[in-house]
Amino acid sequence: MSSSHSTTFTTFYNTINGTLRTSNTTYTSTNPATGTTLPEAPVASSADLDEAVVAANDAFVTWKSTTWKHRSELLAKLAALIAEHTPSLTDLLIAETGKPVCMIPNPYQMCPCMRILYV
Repeated sequence: MSSSHSTTFTTFYNTINGTLRTSNTTYTSTNPATGTTLPEAPVASSADLDEAVVAANDAFVTWKSTTWKHRSELLAKLAALIAEHTPSLTDLLIAETGKPVCMIPNPYQMCPCMRILYV
């Protein structure tokens, strides 16, 4: 399974109603272990937040009418994507937290949906 977006984590977006969004306001963090500046992340505006809440409420109407089987299939796809991108996600967590790799939880600890791969 492959994704349509790079997982190099050099460009970040907010996702609102399925659309990638930039922002006029950004946040820059640094790796606490090295002091290295990390890529900028967009900061959502109040209007972005309001739009995201409306979109989430609209999505819930569809989600609550889906079958358990379909939900489990979607969660399995999510779990597979997390598993596929574990190295990139681990690198991101190391950069954000400054922790050594041995202190980063594995994806099965980070995301309960990962357990679905083994059910």
